[in-house]
Amino acid sequence: MTPNQYSGMQFGVLSAIASVFFIAIGLRILRNLEPASLVVLCAIFFGGLGLGGLIFFANAVNIWTYTITYSCLMLIFLMGFGAIYKSLSLRILLDLSKQPDMTDSYARIYNAYLINDSFLNRLEVIKAQKFATENDHHFLLTARGRAISYRLRSIQQLFGIKNSG
Repeated sequence: MTPNQYSGMQFGVLSAIASVFFIAIGLRILRNLEPASLVVLCAIFFGGLGLGGLIFFANAVNIWTYTITYSCLMLIFLMGFGAIYKSLSLRILLDLSKQPDMTDSYARIYNAYLINDSFLNRLEVIKAQKFATENDHHFLLTARGRAISYRLRSIQQLFGIKNSG
């Protein structure tokens, strides 16, 4: 490995550490921003900031080594964050660990996670994003909802996905 490749790797690691550090701070401060949006924006911002910084070190740091290192580390972080952020199983385990006797009834877990989180909350998100409206206990897709449904169906067909969710 040449010195400028090694420097690119170091710079990529430092940029990834800075990104994760600011994500951790941002998640605590910017409560009104969706966590997934914050994570993606920080990853893009720090990746771009690092690339911009490489202009000053053009001969000393290998841009490809930096890009590969930063991208790999951030993809690993983003996949891990996504799994932890959205894992229903982990949320159930954490809730069980908070119970005094570390037990809970099947009925409460079922109602709390399947009915409320997996169903009712998602219907509220669909309405809040204006993908559908609710009239007389019926949901009607809006033009925006039809457009995104069409795109999603096309992507599923492209990849041969028959069942999802």
